[in-house]
Amino acid sequence: MAEDPKDGPTDQNVVGQHGPRFRLMVCQTQNLHILMEQQNRLLSEEDKWLIIIAKKYFNMCQKDISEIFNFHEGTISKIWTKYRSQNNVLNNYQNSGRKVEHNFELMAEKINEIIEAKPTISIEQMQQSLNSQKFYLSIGTLHSIMKQVDYQKKSMNQIHLLTEENKMERFDFCHHWITKNLDNIWYSNETIFSVENQKVKVWVRDSNNNKIERKQKSYFHRQIHIWAAISYREKSQIYVHYSNVNSEAYINCIKEALLPQANKCYYRRKIKLLQDGAKAHTSAQTKQYFGDQNIQVIQLPAWSPDLNPIENIWGILKRKQCKKLLQGNIETKQDITDTINLIWEEISMEIIQNTIDHLRINMEKIGFNYGKYI
Repeated sequence: MAEDPKDGPTDQNVVGQHGPRFRLMVCQTQNLHILMEQQNRLLSEEDKWLIIIAKKYFNMCQKDISEIFNFHEGTISKIWTKYRSQNNVLNNYQNSGRKVEHNFELMAEKINEIIEAKPTISIEQMQQSLNSQKFYLSIGTLHSIMKQVDYQKKSMNQIHLLTEENKMERFDFCHHWITKNLDNIWYSNETIFSVENQKVKVWVRDSNNNKIERKQKSYFHRQIHIWAAISYREKSQIYVHYSNVNSEAYINCIKEALLPQANKCYYRRKIKLLQDGAKAHTSAQTKQYFGDQNIQVIQLPAWSPDLNPIENIWGILKRKQCKKLLQGNIETKQDITDTINLIWEEISMEIIQNTIDHLRINMEKIGFNYGKYI
């Protein structure tokens, strides 16, 4: 006799279609129903353990457990997450579908050993190293573990160790200028752009300071010196030095890149120029030229890039240049120049104004820290 379609498929027909896997799931569900005689009640310790058993040993999904226990899936997720964190259990699934449990403390110890041996190791190389030690993890799982053990990959910032005299100079500078008008100042500086990527990222803990002592500079053959200045109203032109900057080159830079823009924006007003203490900036020849052009110099304290807003703009340029380097579009000095000019034009005045506005916040923090780096 043919089966009436209104009656729907029987359990035997479904099991026959889907095989032993469905039969096992039916048995697991029946066993859980026996354990749970009352579904609608407050969450007790017994309920929590039954949820953990269903998740860990019966390998059931949160949706099925939610239907059986009559609790929200978010509640079940919180119970399972808390259990895993308290028991230091890290779950992973291999291609065979068999669940493998790794001890979290042992995993963190292995990761620390790998990073101590090679702080610049990539996440893919770390995965290969762990696989060789029978710890089979996906890239996504490994990223999750790195967050749990408080590791991040950051660029190392080379800084100079400040003396007490340096700290006092920085404190006095912030105390003097924090109440002044910072909008009519030109913030200038040079930087170096190279075809080689000079930034190296390493694994560091969030609790550690990713700043290291300033080391001797390494010079590259395919590099150029870039000078520019920014103000609240306008930005100067990019000036390129293909060799070291001396007094004559610096004066030509001010004459060609700064004065046309400054005279247009601040007509018949004294130009205020903030600069560092490089030799070309403080030579007798440069001082005489500034006097003739009625330029007021604001001298930055030594080792104070955090008090010059243009350093943030250099950071934007270098990050965008790194993307071009990865694309393989930069090979010569002329390529660097063309790329920098293109990126410089893309930087809006809104970004520059926000950077200058943030200077006063930096001064407050440096003042509270008595001249230390922030």
